Amino acid sequence: MKRSTCIIFISILCAAFLPVHASALPTFASPFKVYIPIVITPRATFFAWAQTWDGRIPVQLMTLDARQERQYTCDAQSAAQFASAHPGHLYIACDEPDIHLDAWGTPSDYAVYYHNFVVHVSAADPTAKFSPAGFALTSPGLHYVEYAQAFHDAYSALYGSPPPVAEWRFHAFICTPDNLAYWKQKVTEAAEWSVNHGAQMTLGSFGMPCATPDPDITDAMWEMYYHIKATPDIVSAVWWSSDWHEWPHTLTNPDGSLSPEGQIYIQWR
Repeated sequence: MKRSTCIIFISILCAAFLPVHASALPTFASPFKVYIPIVITPRATFFAWAQTWDGRIPVQLMTLDARQERQYTCDAQSAAQFASAHPGHLYIACDEPDIHLDAWGTPSDYAVYYHNFVVHVSAADPTAKFSPAGFALTSPGLHYVEYAQAFHDAYSALYGSPPPVAEWRFHAFICTPDNLAYWKQKVTEAAEWSVNHGAQMTLGSFGMPCATPDPDITDAMWEMYYHIKATPDIVSAVWWSSDWHEWPHTLTNPDGSLSPEGQIYIQWR
């Protein structure tokens, strides 16, 4: 498989998935990423995986799908150019401002950026929909739901109404199955917060990318799956399958065949 960033989405209704190589599949392009499309049957909730070999944070540009319903970019001008030619998509306004505080500053700063992003893209396509960047479950501080609330409140104070949001986006990782109860609690908390603030939730990234090789994560993967399925306000979810960590728990092997975790993941339909 080529050592380049790729995104693979699999329908929860997919009948089967055979080990394939990226070069064997047709691709199509957008201004932001190149995708490998897999047949998808539309449904309210779908599971997907994202995969990269570049070792940089752009692996998190993952909540886009083969139907091109979602588009990610930090650049409103690029989004507007795409929107004018391809109306009706959802646009994700960059990534994890609660982590990259050096780039984004305060929630109020991100609220100004988000407002300007929405105005610019909406001028090109009045039918466009929007999602704020994913907010990350990480160390204590202004992150995750707390950051989302601060962003929501700042936007409302600045512009007199809540931010226009078609879906809220959160990222939730753990490093050991021992933390699974905490993960479930925080995912449920984000989903409940989302619907209480006007939209359903996308779990834009989840998994155990830093789990050591020793723990068996099989049972934990299934528990995550069942918890997401039992949470109706989560509309989509994406497993982080990157090799940025020493023990990545990717869904494919270097030759493109499915890993043991991948063999589990393809059953999530």
